[in-house]
Amino acid sequence: MEQLKKIQDAKNLVLKLLTLSNPDRSRMISMFQKFISKYQPSKPEEELCEILDGLAMDLDYYEPNPEWRQECPGCYYDEEGLITNIQEALQAIEALENKNEQKDKD
Repeated sequence: MEQLKKIQDAKNLVLKLLTLSNPDRSRMISMFQKFISKYQPSKPEEELCEILDGLAMDLDYYEPNPEWRQECPGCYYDEEGLITNIQEALQAIEALENKNEQKDKD
């Protein structure tokens, strides 16, 4: 049950990244990345941590400023890429959530 709560909390945090607009989104991304870099998961949390860590690394390549993205075409992505990366992480979190809900039922 505790594992499921942590998964739901993570899902809500990632959803918040989708709902914010800049500059709040950029600040939230930075906070999210700092939190994930310091997080020490317990054994049952490793799968969730892998998803969140992967998203945190992907977020390094988000650049909201189109002029800065042009300095290195193909290195950084825009809002559309950000949304795609967040949605992929959400899908992975939801799959993990469903898996844990099923374990709780068994």
